[in-house]
Amino acid sequence: MAAAAADDPVDRQVLALRELFKGRFKYEDITFFLERNNNDSWATATFILQSSPEELSHVLAENENWITVDRRVRRVKRNRPLVVGASTGRIHVQVRLFACEPCDVFWWRKVPERKMVSKCNRCRERYEAVPKEREWGRGEFVCQTCGTKFYGWAQMNVTNSICYACRRNHINTMVAVSKILPPLHNQTPHRRQRIKHSCDGCRDGTCVHPIYRRAHYLPVVIVPSNIHASSGSTVDTFLPQGDLDNALDFVPFAPPIPEENVVGDDDGDDDDSSDGGDDN
Repeated sequence: MAAAAADDPVDRQVLALRELFKGRFKYEDITFFLERNNNDSWATATFILQSSPEELSHVLAENENWITVDRRVRRVKRNRPLVVGASTGRIHVQVRLFACEPCDVFWWRKVPERKMVSKCNRCRERYEAVPKEREWGRGEFVCQTCGTKFYGWAQMNVTNSICYACRRNHINTMVAVSKILPPLHNQTPHRRQRIKHSCDGCRDGTCVHPIYRRAHYLPVVIVPSNIHASSGSTVDTFLPQGDLDNALDFVPFAPPIPEENVVGDDDGDDDDSSDGGDDN
């Protein structure tokens, strides 16, 4: 069964729980667990963590072969780091840049830290995040000479821009970009600078500003994302995207589960491999 788009509250619950358990349970598994717990995410997470492998397998074996189910459940319960992480009720996230070269588009997305993957809205291909050291976009520059902070389009480890404050004092100080910032949503942007964009790329033809790229008939994608090769545990996007400059951990429901109440498999190990899950 393919997961539906995360527009429905129940779908979002299923996807959040799948991610909480790092995609080790299939979409159908989480659906059965939710139904058993009256679609209560907190109760479902508690049930999974506090039940024995036999109890969980019994629930899933109503619709699937016992041996297959039991193997999948024990893989989860044996993975102590996974179980302890899930007991916190938190999903670690990052805000990352993605770029589709065939469609010549790029976008920022808040994604789970475990698997930073996003789908192009045009061609529907799944891509991995652009490496942070090669990101481009709205850059922050901090002049080491005068301490002035200013902003402009840039690429990490490539773009340098003259410090406008130093230039007013007839000092030509070139400043390397210190970091790339995701676009702001629903927030007051930084005060708009009245100085025309002017980086070293404007002079040598490597400027990453979209207006410059289009004016010179250059692709706006600077570094294309790699196509994602799924291992079967990728979870469809369910994270709220409205506040991209806030990469705090996502807490999908209720308070953390006391670790002393978590039930694992005594024969366990820390194997992080998976034979469960579907690529929704």
